[in-house]
Amino acid sequence: MSTAIRLFKRIPLVAALTGGLLAPGQGIAQEAGLALEEVIVTARKRVESLQDVSQSVSAMTASEIDSSFARDIRDLEGMAPNLIIDRIGAGPGVSSISIRGVTHQDVEKSFDPAVGVVLDGIFLGTNTGQELQVFDLERIEVLRGPQGTLFGRNSIGGIINVSRTDPTGEWGAKLRGTYGDYERLDLEAVVNLPKAFDVLSTKLTFVQREQDEGFVRNVEFRDDVPQVDYKSYGINFMLTPTEALTVEYTYQREEDDSDTAATSNISQPGDLLCIALARCGRSDTEPELGRLVTDQNFSNFQTMELDAHTLEVNWELGDNLTLTYLYGNRDSDEQTDQDFDSTSEDFFSTRRIQDYEQDSHELRLAGNLTDDFHLTAGLYYWDSEYTLNQTTFFLAQFLAPVTPDTTILALANQETEAEAAFFEADWAFSETWTLTLGGRYTKEDKSLGLRNDFDFLGDGTVIIPSFNIFDDRTEDDWSEFTPKASLSWHATDDMMFYGIYSKGFRSGGMNGRAGGELSARLTYDPEFVEMYELGMKSSWMNNRLQFNMALFYQEYDDKQEEVVIPSPVVGQETVTLNAAEASMSGAEFELRTLLTQGWFVAINVGLLDAEYDDFEVDQDFDGVTEDLSFLELRRAPEYTASINSAYDWNIGAGTATIQGSYRYRDDQYTTFGNEPMGLSEAHGILDAAISYQYERWNFRLFGRNLTDEEETSAALVVGGLFSFQATRDPRTWGAQITYEFQ
Repeated sequence: MSTAIRLFKRIPLVAALTGGLLAPGQGIAQEAGLALEEVIVTARKRVESLQDVSQSVSAMTASEIDSSFARDIRDLEGMAPNLIIDRIGAGPGVSSISIRGVTHQDVEKSFDPAVGVVLDGIFLGTNTGQELQVFDLERIEVLRGPQGTLFGRNSIGGIINVSRTDPTGEWGAKLRGTYGDYERLDLEAVVNLPKAFDVLSTKLTFVQREQDEGFVRNVEFRDDVPQVDYKSYGINFMLTPTEALTVEYTYQREEDDSDTAATSNISQPGDLLCIALARCGRSDTEPELGRLVTDQNFSNFQTMELDAHTLEVNWELGDNLTLTYLYGNRDSDEQTDQDFDSTSEDFFSTRRIQDYEQDSHELRLAGNLTDDFHLTAGLYYWDSEYTLNQTTFFLAQFLAPVTPDTTILALANQETEAEAAFFEADWAFSETWTLTLGGRYTKEDKSLGLRNDFDFLGDGTVIIPSFNIFDDRTEDDWSEFTPKASLSWHATDDMMFYGIYSKGFRSGGMNGRAGGELSARLTYDPEFVEMYELGMKSSWMNNRLQFNMALFYQEYDDKQEEVVIPSPVVGQETVTLNAAEASMSGAEFELRTLLTQGWFVAINVGLLDAEYDDFEVDQDFDGVTEDLSFLELRRAPEYTASINSAYDWNIGAGTATIQGSYRYRDDQYTTFGNEPMGLSEAHGILDAAISYQYERWNFRLFGRNLTDEEETSAALVVGGLFSFQATRDPRTWGAQITYEFQ
């Protein structure tokens, strides 16, 4: 059965689901003034209504975010169809984000993320820190498909666009405390100060998250892990010396001393850990060690300190044009200790010490040149650098008679520089038709220095020098043009149809974790995603109901894949090659409605058919290729769906709200080789809360994962050596108090 037939056979099921909500709404008498809140987005780097954007965008407003009782963006996964957010746990705030089956989950900073997270216009250059905290946010937008024009850098899967609130210039505050099981305590505050000298507005923020008792019992340390210890504080100034000029500066400091994720050993009978040390996975010889019990013997210590600066200057040039300068700097120091074998044996663990800094500059002109012609154009510059100092502790049991410790000492440094020029223009050539054309030209340069040594004595003495190209660096550069074209038709004031073509690329590079000089010298080229999409956006019943849909097809060319090759030093290692072609097709449906006064419902459904079209690789470098196109793409479930509902009613002098959400995802593999132990089976997550608003106070009780689903969130199979697995958080509950005035 063809992809198109499979997809369109499913559409009646979606129509039945949404029709069940549409029909009752049509039979309800119209209530005066009852309408959905207009959702304003900046998905195209200008302010416009969500229903006017001719591309697939989902968004949550400040009020929806606030009522979601979310802790970080993982809790908002169900806000968009075909969106997957799974915690990786091998570094601070690291998640694997997938949109329409396009994803990347490696924590190595030499690799670029495939789905971009953008905070106040600043692209976050690594997977570390993408798990943003949800507090003091104005909105969150999910842009699906390649964003190669306005956002540019490596955004082949899509963008999660996060915007914090601006200073109000008026005295006000929001204070929140949350207590939950596992000794969870969250304290959050945002304080706005009165405007000084009629030109300077100031906002202060503070977040502290503690959890002194993890949900996994470590029987080796007799402790419960992972524990949470996170702090963030910031200050935001907005200067408005004239009506035409706005200067905004934000400083944020983050300190994260939370544990890395607790993992379980799932090594199989053919793995060395199982053969030599009789430590097979829990399904075999360790039935007592399960999802909530581990015996890891390495510390799982983690610390990260981040300083972030954002400067945005907006200068209005007359009534129609705005010149914007945007600068962002993020500087972090981190250390992560991780027990990869996930057992009490001294088999394989690492200590990773990293420094990372990124700087970006954007100069952008946007506005209406005529009544029917809007232009956004600009220049962009990016510079980043990271240094990794890694010590790998391995095979101590085998070499204990000779040496008390064996290590690999690795030192890596990578520098990246990117320059781009971009534009996007809308031409409304009639009252109902608009043509959009855009493009971005990008040039990127990367260089990588590596040193790798073996220390068999455990005293810092290098017995076998592996390789050293730290000074004689590997260098490469790439230049690409990514176009965009769309055509939209406003059939009525409340209904728009559009078609769009866009292309994005993710930069080439080199592997900062290379184990030999051959792989350290090996570079890979950019990968590309081309998207074709047809969509509709509509409003009904005087905007009491909105229904949007999209059909899409994406071609994934020169796909960067992790391929295992022989290594003369460590036996085998993983390299990245442009080894595959893939395609994704699907359909997405989104519905938002006010069924009655105080009763809000949102539903989204995503259908996805993702598959390799070609994947042949010479893994042994012996001239014989192996066909791997039978594999399924990681984190690309065929179905995703969610329903969110909230109902308000007056009780006494206040308002009570009951709300719930259920998000479903189909089977998905979390490992490249589709190993059964890396399969996350189909499951649904149920969250619910009840709250009461009285004047400036809000009291809430909530529960997450109420059905206590146990599915895999991440797994790693190190071929022939060992395997481990992490699972999602169990059922949790909490109580929350918020006090707000302004």
